Amino acid sequence: MTDEVNGQTTEPISAPFGEAVPMRPIRRENALFAWARAIVLGVQDTAKDVVDEGRRGAHEAYDAYWRRYEAKTKHRRR
Repeated sequence: MTDEVNGQTTEPISAPFGEAVPMRPIRRENALFAWARAIVLGVQDTAKDVVDEGRRGAHEAYDAYWRRYEAKTKHRRR
């Protein structure tokens, strides 16, 4: 539930049952900052995915190397 008070949007603050519920202003976010945050968080998520895929690929390559080595030399890794 939101109300318009003196040109500001407000939302209720929780209060015990039966007491008056005071209103506090809702902080509106600048659209430019919202876009910047979305871009930064998107880049961060993409970078994490790239790093995770790189680790996964490195682990698979490491295991493949050891499988080839073990097949050629019959030595088991320790």
